[in-house]
Amino acid sequence: ASLLMMVALLPSLLQLLLEAALQPSPTARLVLQALFSVVSLIVFPPLVGGFYRLVHALHQGRPASPLDLFAMFRDTGAARQLIFANLSFILISIVLLVGPALAFGGEDLLGFLRAMATLQPGATALPPFPDGLMSLMAVLLIVGLVIMTAQGLATAQIAVTGTPPFAAIGAGFGVALRNVGGFLLFYLPLAVLALVVALVFI
Repeated sequence: ASLLMMVALLPSLLQLLLEAALQPSPTARLVLQALFSVVSLIVFPPLVGGFYRLVHALHQGRPASPLDLFAMFRDTGAARQLIFANLSFILISIVLLVGPALAFGGEDLLGFLRAMATLQPGATALPPFPDGLMSLMAVLLIVGLVIMTAQGLATAQIAVTGTPPFAAIGAGFGVALRNVGGFLLFYLPLAVLALVVALVFI
């Protein structure tokens, strides 16, 4: 898991180092960001799939090593399926999260986020919440948690059983929706803790 985290952070670290060394123009910086985003989209899904395969092998008592994390890159068919599934979940997230957010209070939400981003250190009060923003954010949070859970389940299924992407995505959402109450009991305390930590350190 630590190796997975290190490799996942590597593109961002390389991007920061290149930006610090080259001091690129705003346009070149956008190109670098786009390039490393594409690299992450290609590299990260097979890594996560390799992690799930490694965990599954350990669970079955088969020998495994941390380097098995990279074994999925040798299984090009499964790697392509994982990349496709990841891109599908990005599209699903845009449709189910960004679309409703813009349709139901998008301007107010963007204004609030801009105000939050410009808060100065030591600020003693948050910007006023627009009417209905809390309800919208609660709905988006629940939808986001369902999508995230379905993505994890679908990725594991593709990696371990070779299920085709669309079938795995459907099964992932089926399990996530049937067990949404249990998942919320797990995620909501973590979300509250993350919010408290963010407020303390910001």
